[in-house]
Amino acid sequence: MRAHRLSALALVAVLSGLAIAGCSADATPAPTDTPTPEPTASPTATAAPTVSAAPSATFTPWPTVSATPIPTPAPSGTPTPVPSVSATPTSPAQFCIGTAANREFLLAAARGMKTTIYCATGLPAGWVIASGDWSGATVTLTYKYRNTSQKFTLKQGAFCTSSPATCIGGSYPPAGSGTTAFDGMTGQFLQSGTSAYVIAVNPGTKNAYMITSTGVSQSAIATFSANMKAVPKT
Repeated sequence: MRAHRLSALALVAVLSGLAIAGCSADATPAPTDTPTPEPTASPTATAAPTVSAAPSATFTPWPTVSATPIPTPAPSGTPTPVPSVSATPTSPAQFCIGTAANREFLLAAARGMKTTIYCATGLPAGWVIASGDWSGATVTLTYKYRNTSQKFTLKQGAFCTSSPATCIGGSYPPAGSGTTAFDGMTGQFLQSGTSAYVIAVNPGTKNAYMITSTGVSQSAIATFSANMKAVPKT
């Protein structure tokens, strides 16, 4: 009876061992399948299109142009010389105020008179010879400033051979110092009225000079008298 019992125990022990072994076997994890990676396709390089080089243009050289010589014209007769233009001669009385005709008049009077003839020089612009007269042994010139009342008259020669007071035309008070220059001579300087003056050189003789002015200042008429200049006898 005891032996049977041991056998039963041994059987139990065997079965227990198998159970444990089975449990141990069940506890071992099953191997995991490693996925095999799919092969990656390598990118295929796309070839760049081949650019065909444009055909180079063929350079056509310009044709060589030969210079055509210009024919030399044959001389046609003897050339006519260009006439030279002679310069207009300057009047010997060019310094006198006035026109060319005025200067010719003064030159003619200077040649024909024994008395030295004078003309005004250096007058401001606008002064002209308004009139001129040559009668016998007397030359009279009247100068006028534009269209105004400013004027003076110059008498020369034997225009009056009476007494100086008579020739002057009255007893006038002196202007300034009472004398003033007439070119290189000295004349009496008198005031005959408002802005009116008389300058008398050698009054009452055949070689007398007298200026009578109106509308001209004392200093201006004195300057005009001093700037008188003799006209050459040529």
